Amino acid sequence: MLTPFCLWNMWITRNKNLFNNKKDVIDEAIAINQAMEYHILVAQKEKKSVNKLPSHLNGTP
Repeated sequence: MLTPFCLWNMWITRNKNLFNNKKDVIDEAIAINQAMEYHILVAQKEKKSVNKLPSHLNGTP
């Protein structure tokens, strides 16, 4: 799950360095934080959707 965020941050850092004439290094902490945030948000959304029944199954006409 970490790979897409690492690749994205490599791409962003590359573009910043190329177009802004910088020599920044890739900050892996940012990729890890983004992956953790994504995981937390997806887990919360899945937890909410598991507890909800579709309207046609909840017994109301």
